[in-house]
Amino acid sequence: ASTNGLVNLATYDQLTTNGNGSVNNVTYQDVVNFVYSLPQQYWTPTAKFIISPTMLAGIRGLVDDNGTPVFERMSPLIYDGIVGKLLGFDVVVNNYLDTPCYAGVNKANLFPMYFGDWQRGHTIVDRLNMILRRYDQTVPGFITFYGEKRLCTSVVDPFSIIRYRSTATAND
Repeated sequence: ASTNGLVNLATYDQLTTNGNGSVNNVTYQDVVNFVYSLPQQYWTPTAKFIISPTMLAGIRGLVDDNGTPVFERMSPLIYDGIVGKLLGFDVVVNNYLDTPCYAGVNKANLFPMYFGDWQRGHTIVDRLNMILRRYDQTVPGFITFYGEKRLCTSVVDPFSIIRYRSTATAND
């Protein structure tokens, strides 16, 4: 369908608000509900989590009643570092995503985590033309060119990606 280019991604709202100065009140149930909020036809081998480092730290810090970490790395001999997988899906850490809400932050919408089939839902739009410019002030005997190309990104299938909203504290 033809659109104006603006789309709304499905949003999962965190069950428990972040309170008492806590940066991240994520629960195991939040992570499970978040994955199940995406239709199963998008649970493909290319589906991935994209998570802010603070959100990943909150998820990796989840423990059960015995103090055992809920998310152990899957196959520790295969993956280097602490990222690995969550619920069987690859994890990509991105510093540019929002930090989860915490006391004192007055933003209504912070999205520290996304999940989806990125190959079906997101694309880079590339223009065919490229502008090459020649610099006149270069080192003698050399010619310097500057290339300029316009790119953008676009959501192709908004149903294939879901975002996680970190809820503000009850006092905000």
